Amino acid sequence: MPRVQVYLPDDLHEQLKQRGLPASELLQIALRAELERQDALDETERYLAELADEIGEPNQRQRSHADVIARRPAPVIVNYLGFPGTTGTGLHDYILLDSVIAPKVCRPGYGE
Repeated sequence: MPRVQVYLPDDLHEQLKQRGLPASELLQIALRAELERQDALDETERYLAELADEIGEPNQRQRSHADVIARRPAPVIVNYLGFPGTTGTGLHDYILLDSVIAPKVCRPGYGE
């Protein structure tokens, strides 16, 4: 197994020693987690590129709406009119719809 030498700030080294934490094992776990995170980000980028190729990039109006909802401008956000189904984002608290738009069998898939 290849070796890597890591230099820690004195205060961090002291805390590891005091707590008896295995620095090498923790570093290996952290590095694996970071590699998995980067792989997930790469996969997300590939997926978004494929999605954009398939349905097109969102226009400025769509981006603006998404930005506003993500900032939670109100204590409760309700989805109604304009999009007949779940947004799938988890950003809306409720959705107003009827049994034609969302039959009972589909409702478990809604995040609102």
